[in-house]
Amino acid sequence: MAIFNRINKNSGLVVGVVVVALALFLLGEALMSSDTLFNGNKQEVGEIDGKSIPLQEYQFELQRQEYDFQIRTGKSASENERPFIQDQAWNQLVFRHAYQKQFDKLGLTVTDAEWEDMTIGENIHPMVKSLFGNPEDFEPNMVHEFHANLGNMEPDAQAYYKEIWSYVDKSLPQIRIREKYNNLMKNSLYVTSAEAKRSYIDQTAKFNTDYLYIPLHSVADSLVTITDADLKGYINRNQAKYKVEDSRAIDYVTFAIKASEEDSIAISRELADLAEDFGQASKDSVFVFANSDNPSQPKFLSIEQLPEDLQNLANTLEVGKVYGPFSKDGNFFLHKVVEIGKDTVSYARASHILFKPEGESAEDKRKALQAAQKVLAELKNGADFTEMARMHGTDATATRGGDLGWFHQKKMVKPFADAVFRANSTGLLPIVETEFGYHIIDVTATKTNRNFKVATVERETAFSENTREAFYQKAANFAMSVSDTASFRKVAKEEMGMTIYSHDNLKTTDRNVNTLMNAREIIRWAFADAKVNKVSEVFHLDDKFVVAVLKEKREEGIADLEDVHDEVTAKVKNEKKAEYIINKLKEMDGELKQIAEKYGKDARFGSAEGVLINSNTIKGIGYDPIATGVLAGLSEGKRSQPFKGENGVAILKVTGKTPAPEIADHTEYGNKIRQKRESRKETNIDESIKKYAGVKDNRFMFY
Repeated sequence: MAIFNRINKNSGLVVGVVVVALALFLLGEALMSSDTLFNGNKQEVGEIDGKSIPLQEYQFELQRQEYDFQIRTGKSASENERPFIQDQAWNQLVFRHAYQKQFDKLGLTVTDAEWEDMTIGENIHPMVKSLFGNPEDFEPNMVHEFHANLGNMEPDAQAYYKEIWSYVDKSLPQIRIREKYNNLMKNSLYVTSAEAKRSYIDQTAKFNTDYLYIPLHSVADSLVTITDADLKGYINRNQAKYKVEDSRAIDYVTFAIKASEEDSIAISRELADLAEDFGQASKDSVFVFANSDNPSQPKFLSIEQLPEDLQNLANTLEVGKVYGPFSKDGNFFLHKVVEIGKDTVSYARASHILFKPEGESAEDKRKALQAAQKVLAELKNGADFTEMARMHGTDATATRGGDLGWFHQKKMVKPFADAVFRANSTGLLPIVETEFGYHIIDVTATKTNRNFKVATVERETAFSENTREAFYQKAANFAMSVSDTASFRKVAKEEMGMTIYSHDNLKTTDRNVNTLMNAREIIRWAFADAKVNKVSEVFHLDDKFVVAVLKEKREEGIADLEDVHDEVTAKVKNEKKAEYIINKLKEMDGELKQIAEKYGKDARFGSAEGVLINSNTIKGIGYDPIATGVLAGLSEGKRSQPFKGENGVAILKVTGKTPAPEIADHTEYGNKIRQKRESRKETNIDESIKKYAGVKDNRFMFY
């Protein structure tokens, strides 16, 4: 039975490995008849290889993926985890309807003999080995032992492990057939001898060149004229660069639901009622985990680590006593002192008023000391230290009445720390001089090395149903008061003083809208229901309500000029400038240096040596793969025509060339090309199959 002990010990791994395998798992026999099972339903989540995918088929697969997730993690998927599961379900359908067709065409199958070889034979698959712990420790007899003892297990355990093996039975053939297909595609990759040789030459042959170079920015914008026809023509010539997906642009406002004063009072009272039970609890960690919104184990804290409310009570804290409720950042806290111990360092608490000399002279120091002595006398006569610190303090502590809080000795400069830690009682000390000036010090707590083990119950201030309804009504009233983008902006900004947020490029696959997490409801509305200028219903996202308005729809296709106007204008402007420079150069003759002199100060003439084609860089010109490409096509002594490079116009002349040494075998260079292509093999296969199958994913209409 050792095998079952190992499986139990690694049950998380067991299920995890199986679920990974299910990425290639085909739907069962019930779904194989989906044409009849789902016939007649008009709700479709997409199309694969010309076949409409009914919503129910996708939901069926989604339920299976959710079940797999629960087996693996022991819990239901969270909102953040659901997108992954939804994509897994869709990928299963793509595999079934698109990949399987390719397998059938190629005659790819997995025979019974292959299956046995992968599970109980001589070539056991890594997934099976992982079921039994560390694959390196795997022994073939483990599988036989597993099957031999399966019938002797308790009914529940037997059912569980049968289900595990059922997953293996169904998923391994799919893993194997996918491996065969990928290997077939991998072996179809081919690098010609000409490609390998060209790569070798580009990395080895060296060119010397003279160049004439004129940067595009040297031509004033006023010298070129750009029309809308020019811009549209550029987009038409470069359609591949300006393909766009469906997208939407929205404005929205948020109504954050905040707990009311009544909500805070209710939580405070609830904790006050809980304090007595907390004080009597014998197991503090259990009590905390049962009653705290953010539970943590009790732990020892130095005085300066204590919550501020406990710091103010540090000298009077008692073991077993509960303090609070205290409020901080909208939440409420109860603190129980579980144990008092001894720290390795001592802490003290003091306030001070610092008098800084205005300069370095003795007179400046005398004036600062006199001012300190005068204030000290007033304090001894009953003046309030906090008020005097605010009036006379010259450092950052002045705004809080000079309070330094609790500190250990090494935190302060030595004269100051020595004075405070020598004090045997609280109260005013004689004036202390440090490198910063003169200090009046009030010791508010003498030194102690006590630390405290504290258990904390924290309650987040939750809003009540009445509060939620009040904020919903506010959002609903706003939504009903506006009818289009103009009124939306006017009422929100001018009348209500609200911040208007925008997202101008929503995609169907987006999960979030800016900082609004898990906002699929808004995205579905924008794509499925909304019309331009239509105001949405009220959306509820966690602790806020959202109202949106659709500003613009952009359909799949070629980008509208308006959307890419600035980018295309810059491109066309550079083309026009290049054309201007080229036409000007064509009117000049002579050697490159002479042409540069005729052109004027904006033209650069120079030489570059040892240029490698695959470097894509020419010294004096910079990064310019167009220029190195032109250089590669020139024979020695030849000069190019003027051409537009990355950022300027150039003329190149090859003044010398060191050919790549002849070698008999270019395999090394061909292998590098092949490795680069193989690195994207699976991604390219997946993209190609989806493109070939015309996969259309419309899940955004429903999820």
